[in-house]
Amino acid sequence: MKKQLLTLLALLLAAFSLQAQPWPASGVSGSGTASNPWQISDTSHLASLARYVNAGNGAATAGVHYRLMNDLDLTGWDKGDGKGWNPIGDMSSGDGETTGFSGNFHGGGHVIKNLSINRPTAVDIGLFGCCNSGSAIDSLGLSNVSVSGNAHVGGLVGFSNATISNSYSTGNVSGNDKVGGLVGACSGSISNSYSTGKVSGTSEIGGLVGESSMATIKNCVAANDSVVGVFLVGRVCGNNIMSTLTNNYALGSMVVLVNGSAKTISSSTSGIDGGSQTLATLQMQSFYTTTGNWNTAAWDFTNTWKMSILTGFPIFKWQTEAPF
Repeated sequence: MKKQLLTLLALLLAAFSLQAQPWPASGVSGSGTASNPWQISDTSHLASLARYVNAGNGAATAGVHYRLMNDLDLTGWDKGDGKGWNPIGDMSSGDGETTGFSGNFHGGGHVIKNLSINRPTAVDIGLFGCCNSGSAIDSLGLSNVSVSGNAHVGGLVGFSNATISNSYSTGNVSGNDKVGGLVGACSGSISNSYSTGKVSGTSEIGGLVGESSMATIKNCVAANDSVVGVFLVGRVCGNNIMSTLTNNYALGSMVVLVNGSAKTISSSTSGIDGGSQTLATLQMQSFYTTTGNWNTAAWDFTNTWKMSILTGFPIFKWQTEAPF
């Protein structure tokens, strides 16, 4: 009996310790309001946010604002288990409400470089693992990601009910089910965002989004080198379940393989394969600023975007091209 009581006490203390993860972390300035967001200035701040949310404090992030203050390089960052970055938020609570991110993350036009995750048996894998309804991510770039998981795998978010805008991911993403270059499974919205690189998996595999379920995806570009899966594969999204797809484009020369064979592409800006465009067109600023291509919602090259002289694709207005 004494042994059982000690075991129970240890479990209770462990649970309390998890939820007691402190926020703000040491060195984080701000108050979490829209006018004075919590300021994420280095990788330790970002990792502290992941630990805080994953400890069961997801609901406490609802309505709270966070802002990335600098470009970050995650080269060599590891949770301590040899598998790389620990995603911000997951679905371990069942509904995601307690362990999913529910706040507003403002990238500030900054870039997170060299995100590496190698968790092939895990779900909800990306920089953010799970984002709940009411959350938002904007103006955030990911460069040179290497992300591997099982299900709900994306460069930016694994499972998303968030509003995502003006964001991008470049690099390679792989998994089994619901795998996308930017988002693995989306039931929220994505606008004016893009992905490049290689995406591979088994089912529901897409250049931008793996599965889009009752979501809204508009004004986006999938410029991936290749998208490879066994079934339910698409250039923009692998599978569309009652979603609204509008004004989305894809690289016409993208390699798309379904069970080893080249997919017959149906080019449509409202379909899972997007409207075909040449690489030259996707690397022209005029393509993004021509209102007719985006149904009155052209990309903002006055305040948000500029064209990269290195990659040829849009990057943030204040983004440096030099290594950081």
